Amino acid sequence: MLKQNQIIKDRNGNTRKVLGVCGEVIFLSKINKYDTADLGYTEKDLKVLGYTWEEKWEPNESMRYYYIDMTGRIDSSIWQKDEIDIAIKSFLGVYKDKSSAEEALKEIKRKLGI
Repeated sequence: MLKQNQIIKDRNGNTRKVLGVCGEVIFLSKINKYDTADLGYTEKDLKVLGYTWEEKWEPNESMRYYYIDMTGRIDSSIWQKDEIDIAIKSFLGVYKDKSSAEEALKEIKRKLGI
């Protein structure tokens, strides 16, 4: 399910931002203009139109998850959905396994030129 502020991409690499969700209707920005509203679509519509997006994974209660800590190391914890878990998820995300966290860290370093 798409969520507000998520970025989606079309077949040509153009991006749009999810400005809001109301029931099954997803309101998008104009192409590459995140502060300008366009039309509403369903997820089925967007898939037919060739849009893709990352599905964000979230652990269930008491499930182990992996994350990138503030020093750039991969660590793990048990999900309790408390303030600490929510802060970790908001910082650089939570990952289902160590290899997913390592891939995310590589991408972050690539973007930063490290």
